[in-house]
Amino acid sequence: MLDLTTFATASLVTAAIALLLYNRWYGNLLSIPSKDEHLGFAEIGKQLGTNILSLSTLGTVIIVLNDIEDAVNLLEKRSSIYSDRPRIPMLVEPSLLDCSRNPAFTPDRDWWKKSRRAMHQWLNKQAAVAFQPSQLHQTRLLLQRLLSKWGRLESSEELELEIYQTTSGTILHSVYGRRVQGANDIFVLKAKKAAENIMKGSLSSNFLVNLFPTLNRFPGWLPGMNWRKTAKKWREEIYDAIDSPYRWTKAEMEKGSHQSSIVESILEQLNQLGVKSSEADDFVKEVGAVLFSGGIDTLTGTIMGFFVAMILFPEAQAKAQQEIDLVTGSNRLPTIDDRSRLPYVGRLINELFRWRPTVPNGIPHVSLKDDIYKGYYIPRGAIV
Repeated sequence: MLDLTTFATASLVTAAIALLLYNRWYGNLLSIPSKDEHLGFAEIGKQLGTNILSLSTLGTVIIVLNDIEDAVNLLEKRSSIYSDRPRIPMLVEPSLLDCSRNPAFTPDRDWWKKSRRAMHQWLNKQAAVAFQPSQLHQTRLLLQRLLSKWGRLESSEELELEIYQTTSGTILHSVYGRRVQGANDIFVLKAKKAAENIMKGSLSSNFLVNLFPTLNRFPGWLPGMNWRKTAKKWREEIYDAIDSPYRWTKAEMEKGSHQSSIVESILEQLNQLGVKSSEADDFVKEVGAVLFSGGIDTLTGTIMGFFVAMILFPEAQAKAQQEIDLVTGSNRLPTIDDRSRLPYVGRLINELFRWRPTVPNGIPHVSLKDDIYKGYYIPRGAIV
């Protein structure tokens, strides 16, 4: 006869083990916001009364920093510990998108350091002066296009395309020394497509291989493995987007008809950066591509945010216009040289960055070793 007590005990033990395994594997999975992560994590932090959150899911510890002071203390002041990146199979596997040389995803710390050195010299206030002529030129072209289409722009998407042409034109000229060839410039279109592929490829919701890396070992002829064909197509598009503008710049340099550019400057500094001659082309291609594609969407989003702000707060627009008129006399357009005499406009721009940050989340980092911060234990391999 079945011993009900024994059966009940065994059932409870089995349920407890299952619950422990569930919590250990899935953990806080359902607590992770499905959209607007920055707002969701901020709300969780308020509820718990802390700016540092620790979540565990799918065998991984995730540390969320809701305060800029904590982000600076860990990601900048302790960068030797927190400079690694998560390994996303769809992005870094050679048989998939093969972005392992991209400075944002590379597991090679030496390559990352050299790339960072090459980019850092162009990402500061002093270096930004070199970009001002291109910025001014593209801004003037944008204003001309908007005036010519006054009353005919029917959607925010059309406005965004005009702004995208401006930002891509500015960065294309700065990075590669090439003037943008209209709204359908081939290099701009390729870069946009490649950036979309990388973004889609990074999402586990699109590709389960990011959650279960062993799927990449399965043969492509198995049912449900069509994503391997997608990866091959995207890999070719990404390579072309990285390679073609670089080859164009090198060809122009060989003809002696090039304009100065970031790519040209980096090519001249390879020895100082410690880059081997056998890696030179790949190195400059990747750095150039990151500087090019990484800046277009963020700049476009920021300028679109400005248009939204001016619509929502017409009194701020009127005050800024009044200050500009006082400085320019209403008979010329302002230039960067006028910036010191436009304090209200400067504060308005800073408020825009605070009010609508283009990228409210940072790119995830990974801790290289165990660490203690403000009493919190951050294990090696945690995503920060």
